[in-house]
Amino acid sequence: MRSGTSVAVLVHLSIKEKAMKIQRKSWYGLAICVLVTSLAIAVVAMAEDIGKEVKETAVTLVDMPQVVQEVILKESQGFKLGELLEVVTDRGVYYEADWIDGVDEVGILLAADGTVIDREREKADADDQEDDEQDDDDQDSEG
Repeated sequence: MRSGTSVAVLVHLSIKEKAMKIQRKSWYGLAICVLVTSLAIAVVAMAEDIGKEVKETAVTLVDMPQVVQEVILKESQGFKLGELLEVVTDRGVYYEADWIDGVDEVGILLAADGTVIDREREKADADDQEDDEQDDDDQDSEG
């Protein structure tokens, strides 16, 4: 009788383990489906914007609205500004600014009212830092 009970318990445990594996695989499948769906939604959103015209123009700081200038100067904390752009879309006019703060390359996107919409920070390449230092040396030799 004991061996019959032991076999029944082992069979029950084996069935339970298989069920748990199937359940775990189902969760993995669900997670993958959610990820794929999210990516699909992002691609559709991007595709809708592809047909829309975006115009980027290089500008100087003085070409930007006063409030945008103030935010850029405050955010950059005195570091030398890099590329400045005016971006015109069907949703409005935006401004981009970037600079290297000694370690990181920083970029911000602002609305025309000075609101920071996006901020990006990534490690500056050695080339970026050398270019920035070379620009500083060129300015020192000129002045």
